[in-house]
Amino acid sequence: MMLSPTRDGLLNDLRVIDARCGLFQLGNGTFNVAAQHRPALHLVLQGEVVFSCHDESLTVTAHAGDCVLILYGDSHCLEVSGSARQEPLSVSLPLQDGVPHVKIGAAPERVAMFSAVLELAYLSPSAFVHRVGQPLWAMRRENADPATTKALLLDLNQVEGALDGEGNTAFAASLASLLFVHSMRDMRERNWYTREAEAFSPAARRIAAAVRAIETHLD
Repeated sequence: MMLSPTRDGLLNDLRVIDARCGLFQLGNGTFNVAAQHRPALHLVLQGEVVFSCHDESLTVTAHAGDCVLILYGDSHCLEVSGSARQEPLSVSLPLQDGVPHVKIGAAPERVAMFSAVLELAYLSPSAFVHRVGQPLWAMRRENADPATTKALLLDLNQVEGALDGEGNTAFAASLASLLFVHSMRDMRERNWYTREAEAFSPAARRIAAAVRAIETHLD
């Protein structure tokens, strides 16, 4: 089955309608995020984090200003300062009385990070079977390759400040949506552009048989 991700409908269908966000202060440790079955994204505000998923077959080191998207919400790990200390980390936090601020890991605090799990307007369950997109996508604030799109050049101190105080829930939800759409646009341009992508559907054989039956019995 061939899918064309270049149609305008791809991005139009990926509207964020809800975001469960948090501002995280990470100390030394390795933090395990369970599978969400929804896109998860992380914006590093301070420090350095090593992200890995799929049993470390996909690994990136992110610095301040970098954004990492876990498109299919797979379980992933965040490693700070090479520490082997293991802790679970939940990044899907409801925005009830403001953006939650979470401190976790052994002192001293080394990383500040905005994280969100996204609820989309429409995401077919088949997306988790076809997986046309990349499971882990990183955008860099400092990018040596001029042909690739950079992460949004945000004032990181301003972002961190806006995640506290009045209006922080609206700011966090809008920021999560903006980061997600920017990452998806970049993924589309760099991966697919005008190309079609092949996706294997478990129902493709049955669909083909049904089409052949219809064509041979037009009555």
